[in-house]
Amino acid sequence: MPQIRKYVRKSDGGDAGAQGKTCNIKGCNAPAVRSLSKDLFEEYLRDAGLELKSDKERKITPCDAHYKALKKKKKKDDKIAKVKQGMGAISKVGSRGTGSQKGYLE
Repeated sequence: MPQIRKYVRKSDGGDAGAQGKTCNIKGCNAPAVRSLSKDLFEEYLRDAGLELKSDKERKITPCDAHYKALKKKKKKDDKIAKVKQGMGAISKVGSRGTGSQKGYLE
């Protein structure tokens, strides 16, 4: 077994902001793995069909299963936004430019 250096910190598998906390999604008491901003993730919370135990909290502290559901909704939303912005669309010209390059469409 390789020797572990003193300065390497072992991961405990969770976010430092969620240590010792429980999931604050209604009906769940599993340990929290992340601490997320309520402002940024509230939309994804509703899309996933989840509710918080209390509306007064500023952070969402989901367990592993609920974090996966939120991440899945966010990924889908990000993909849609990327296509709407035109970043994901495939151009007919491609990466070669507009055709003004020498040797292309002469």
